[in-house]
Amino acid sequence: MAVHGSGGRMPWGDVPASVRAAVDDLLGSPVVDAVSQPAGFSPGSADRVTTADGTRAFVKTASTAVNAQAVDLHRREGAIAGAMPAGMPVPAVRGVVDRGDWIAVVFDDVEGRHPHTPWQPAELGAVLDALARLSAEPAPAELAAMLESASDALADNLRGWQRIAADPARLPALAPGDREWVAARLDRLAADAATAIGEVGGDRLVHLDVRADNLLVRPDGSVVLVDWPWAALGAGWLDALVLLVNVRLYDPAADVESLLREHPVFAELDGAVANRVLAGLTGYFLEASAGPEVAEIPNLRRFQLDQGLVGLALLRERLP
Repeated sequence: MAVHGSGGRMPWGDVPASVRAAVDDLLGSPVVDAVSQPAGFSPGSADRVTTADGTRAFVKTASTAVNAQAVDLHRREGAIAGAMPAGMPVPAVRGVVDRGDWIAVVFDDVEGRHPHTPWQPAELGAVLDALARLSAEPAPAELAAMLESASDALADNLRGWQRIAADPARLPALAPGDREWVAARLDRLAADAATAIGEVGGDRLVHLDVRADNLLVRPDGSVVLVDWPWAALGAGWLDALVLLVNVRLYDPAADVESLLREHPVFAELDGAVANRVLAGLTGYFLEASAGPEVAEIPNLRRFQLDQGLVGLALLRERLP
């Protein structure tokens, strides 16, 4: 199965010649081959490139004419990834071409592929192990100084149920059983999600968008996390909990309860806290999915709905 969800990638040849020339200069040799990477949602180009002298790199671009937020996110990602200490499971930044209305972020190419989906136990274990190593110690001081708390970063998102309670039109159409379950627990879901805002904070580096299309598995089985614009300081278990929603997306029968009980990355996660954070994430995905379509990211709302329905299924299993 392909990695779920994709935006509309711009071909490398459609990037302005001046930007492509600046990438050539940065790499020290002209790009002679570019292979688009379709997974993900960023509007713009995303290519594995090869230059005339054999250099390989990964280049992602965005323009304000297509999506101004994407330019800001690429700029932020370049700064964050560029500040990562050596040895982190993150592609090294070779440089940034920033023209104001166009931006290109150039990374070392990673020899790897996205995890298989449905998730395979060995690859899922390797990703959870990588997240555990990433969160074993507080974020380095220089990097931490660049990041906000996950509590602040997610505060608005985790209030989705509150807005749905005030305006039911913010909730997408649900199956009758789901709709009745939500209606009977809406006040609790809103309260739990509000409490979760304070519980996701911490001093560990968190990615905040861990899913299959933001992960690469190298031939030796090691894992690299890509796409870091949302990075923050949070609880060490937060990324792993978010990932479990993605695991269930591809396999509704996946035994996430065993993972929550047994994997060390969840050792400090209380079950009630997990439920509150899942409630907040579910409210965010469901509310967002009912918003207007984003023309330059054509599959976004469907993906958000799918993730929201997975979160709802998990909550129905875990809550009375």
